[in-house]
Amino acid sequence: MRRISIAVLSLTLTTTGCYRALPNGTDYSHNVIPSERLLRDGGRPMSDVVAYRWPSMMNPPKTSLQSRPQGVEMVGVYADRMYIGGASTLSGIFAREVDSVRRLSRVEEFARYGRMHDGGGIEIVWRHSALGPR
Repeated sequence: MRRISIAVLSLTLTTTGCYRALPNGTDYSHNVIPSERLLRDGGRPMSDVVAYRWPSMMNPPKTSLQSRPQGVEMVGVYADRMYIGGASTLSGIFAREVDSVRRLSRVEEFARYGRMHDGGGIEIVWRHSALGPR
């Protein structure tokens, strides 16, 4: 019960207090890597970009690793609203190919995709996607 109340509180804080409006009307948060930043990091693999932006996501504390069964990915990666793999998938994707990246909490990941990884999810929108940026 305590875990559920903490998750609800965390989701409430994330959705209400983390976004700030910029002068051009675009919303950025600490959960998003915007297109401009990805263009600057164009030659770097997304695994490096994500590890730099969210170090705890790619290098979890040892306590979470001990409780996880072997072979289960720590993070789920989604592109064009489909599951494409775990964190290792990011090493084959370059920042210049991506329009935006959003970090999802475990609760957000489960609500959108029906999966729940210990580290949450990473949602990618390709630069030249038929679905386009959201």
